[in-house]
Amino acid sequence: TNIGNIQTGSGTGTTGDIQNTLNRCGSKKLRFGVLSDIHLNADTSHANDVKFANALAKFEELGCNFVAFTGDLCNYDKENEFAAYKSIIEGYSLPIYEVMGNHDAGTGTGTDEETWRTLTGNGFCFEIVNNNEVFLFVSQRKWSDYSTGDNNRLLTQADRDWISSKLEEYKTKSRVFLFMHQYLGGLDGFSRIDSGSESAIKYDLDFWTNIASTYKNVIWFSGHSHTPFSYQANYPNVLAYNKNGEYCTMIHVPSLMASNEYYVVDVYEHLVEIEGYYNGNVVDSIYFAIDDYIYIEEVESIVLSSDTLNFANTDTQILTATVTPSSQQENLTWETSDSNIATVAGGVVTPVGNGSCVITAKCGSITATCNITVNISESELNYSINTTLNGCTLSNTATSIKANETYIATVTEGDNMTIKSVKVKMDGVDITGTAYNSSNKTIGIDNVTGNIEIIVEVNKLATGITLNQSAITLSSTGATQQLTATLTPSGAIGTVEWSSDNDSVATVVNGLVTVTATTSGSCTITASCNGHSATCTVTVNIKTKTVVYSLDSKTGTFTSSVKKINIGDTSNLVLSTQLQKGIKYYIKADSFKFEDGTDIDITNDKIYIFSDGGYLGSTQVSTRIIPDYADIISTPVEMVDMYGNPITDDNNIDTLKGFIIKLSSSSTVSLPATVILSGLEIYTYGESI
Repeated sequence: TNIGNIQTGSGTGTTGDIQNTLNRCGSKKLRFGVLSDIHLNADTSHANDVKFANALAKFEELGCNFVAFTGDLCNYDKENEFAAYKSIIEGYSLPIYEVMGNHDAGTGTGTDEETWRTLTGNGFCFEIVNNNEVFLFVSQRKWSDYSTGDNNRLLTQADRDWISSKLEEYKTKSRVFLFMHQYLGGLDGFSRIDSGSESAIKYDLDFWTNIASTYKNVIWFSGHSHTPFSYQANYPNVLAYNKNGEYCTMIHVPSLMASNEYYVVDVYEHLVEIEGYYNGNVVDSIYFAIDDYIYIEEVESIVLSSDTLNFANTDTQILTATVTPSSQQENLTWETSDSNIATVAGGVVTPVGNGSCVITAKCGSITATCNITVNISESELNYSINTTLNGCTLSNTATSIKANETYIATVTEGDNMTIKSVKVKMDGVDITGTAYNSSNKTIGIDNVTGNIEIIVEVNKLATGITLNQSAITLSSTGATQQLTATLTPSGAIGTVEWSSDNDSVATVVNGLVTVTATTSGSCTITASCNGHSATCTVTVNIKTKTVVYSLDSKTGTFTSSVKKINIGDTSNLVLSTQLQKGIKYYIKADSFKFEDGTDIDITNDKIYIFSDGGYLGSTQVSTRIIPDYADIISTPVEMVDMYGNPITDDNNIDTLKGFIIKLSSSSTVSLPATVILSGLEIYTYGESI
């Protein structure tokens, strides 16, 4: 409940500002960068080393206070790659705090702590406190868990004891930042990677699972799996996970080497914001907001001043409750088993009617009870007057009345509301028909013989109106966009009137905006209610569609030996219009059916359009340019690689390789199976990536 993946387009893209209008909680305390899995080369001019240097420069540009690195700074040549790392960081002023990953620890004898301390300035386990925020860094000592023996484990017993003691020391803080290379596996898709590789945590798994479930104030950054930001769209928990509040918050850090992605973290008094960056630019869709964790001590006991109270008259009596620990005293609540016998507020018990009931004091999961006996003569008995007014007021503010007296009160509406209904009960019986006069809004009871309950329901009038969007852009004649109006306060009534200031650009009916323009233009949509209004600017940019390849129909048959059907005449697909560098391209089809006319369910039947990338006559098109099992039937799919990059880095590409209809080896479709693909198009609007 405390992780939100918020996607908007309002960010500037380079300054590191947050990407939404979320109210920041408190003043900003600090900013730091997080990266992982660099896998440096001994040659500092290598692409991996350049990415690392560029990332450090970006962190400096964004005003980070320090950089946290979750492991695998080297690859397989530790001695020379450690030297390259040292050479690169000497050119930057930002403090860098590192933990060892499996590549840094290495195999065999591993990396000794003195070597690591000489390289980084810190040992295997250390703590940093910055602006009263705690940062814990934990290195793994081995490549993997080799056995249950402590000398062959990722962590030693001393390491585990240090982590436990630190987290116990800081368990009351609103958050503690933890950095370790490994992550917990098997968590509903968290840190899933394409190869299916899983966490190296094995013999320490119970220890880390207990850490995650016990210390929920921890924000744990891990790397290792190289999972890129693009996987977050299909696996919503893949980068940020807390098992619906049962675990601490776990954040996966992508590989700088594989995808050139990292995080910038802003820490406020009561909020942590985490933004993703790719190649130095902010990624709008990768944003997480983490609220404070509220630590609550477990209640041990509640002791009442008395376990029985007897009432012979209408005087109140006081119960006191002592809660252990005392820090939970303010969370004490009171309740009665029968409000017709006695009520309780803050320990003050008020007799209402003769009989017995139980008063309960509750704090956390602990309760304490007091038995109440009321035996008052009828002449002294007071009946309670309980009201639910929903913003209205009564002219008679009495909360009790003696038996057989007369009760009269007038209901007055609050601001911006009208009375919907009034219900009057006495002794649990509905007496509205005789007790309430709707014409003058007066309640009258001649002879009170029981507890009175008055419930007023109201219609709230709108005092404001907002739209779900303040600006939209549409790109074709006839295109539509639904706007939603919300009235304030919640539950307010009123008829929303919609209008457009230029029907030749777009019209609006019940919030549905429809483009009428055939050329670009703009207009303003207004929603009005009860004298209040909200507007949305509609911008129409008519796009011209250019088809680079089309296919009326393609029929093919899968057999036990034939699992691929060429879309072109061969496995190569010749385009009618050449691809251009940096331009967005889309693919869609009108239908995809079996021979008997039934539709193919691309995901469940595991039959899909596939391209293994590559094109003739040039250097490279990125692989897998159509995502596996992407539903392209009547749904345009942007053709980009798995990292969201353009499909080509070159101009004038006229032939694509490996464009096929493919049957997955895990498909349950009965063979032979004939399929028909109709109305296939690859096209562009000329948009830049």
